[in-house]
Amino acid sequence: MISLTIFWCVIGGLLAMLGAYLIHESAKGKKYTAVGIILFVVGILIAIGAEINLYLNGTTEELMWFLLWTRR
Repeated sequence: MISLTIFWCVIGGLLAMLGAYLIHESAKGKKYTAVGIILFVVGILIAIGAEINLYLNGTTEELMWFLLWTRR
């Protein structure tokens, strides 16, 4: 469960960074604003959804390991 949470948080972060990059590029005259905003919002929602899933469906030990990055 922890590995999937970390995986989806990384994927969400990458999508959000790609969206932010496209928004930045659209300021230079390219028309990527809508796609950038969509990717940014979807990336953030994926990362938040993965953490909420761990909070609701994971055990207390898994949640504390993810939040505090301690070893088992």
